[in-house]
Amino acid sequence: MVQHWFATGVVALVLASAPPPAQLGVVIVTPGPSPEITLGTAAGTQILSGELARELAHIAGASVEVVGRQAGDRIFVQTYRIVEVQGARRPYVGILRREQDGFVLVDGSARGIDLSVEPAMQMALADRVGARIWLAGDKLLSGQIKVRRYGLLRPAGARQGP
Repeated sequence: MVQHWFATGVVALVLASAPPPAQLGVVIVTPGPSPEITLGTAAGTQILSGELARELAHIAGASVEVVGRQAGDRIFVQTYRIVEVQGARRPYVGILRREQDGFVLVDGSARGIDLSVEPAMQMALADRVGARIWLAGDKLLSGQIKVRRYGLLRPAGARQGP
C-alpha cells in the first residue's frame, strides 16, 4: 500500500507494509538432539523459528494459526493462536499465577482469569506457577474457569519471545 502525505509543500511517500499473512496448520516436531519444529499446511511444511516456535514445540499435533516473517521455507514466529490442542478448541493461554484465593491465568486482561481447580490437580498446577500454559475448561457462573486439562507452553523463568 502506498500513502501520500502532503505537508508544507513537501510530498512524502510512505510505503506501509501489510502484516504477514496468518498460516493455519498442524505443529510437527521432528525428534532428535536439535528438534525441528515445522508447520504442516495444505501447501506443505514450513520450518518455524524463534522463541515462540519453542513454545509451539510443546504442543506437537495441535492445530495453530501462526503469523510471522517469512523467508523461503522458514517462518520467524511473531505471534500464534491455538485453534485446537488435545481435543480442546480455542483454549485459554496465559501465565499461571498463585494468589491468596487460588490460581489465576494472566492473559493480558487487567485482572486475569480466576481458576477453579480440583484438589487432585492443584499440586500439579502449583509446580507450573509462573509458566505460560494453555488450559481448557468450563466457564462457571462465578466467572471462574473450571480447569479440565492444561499443558505447558513455556516453563517458569524461561525467556519470553518477542
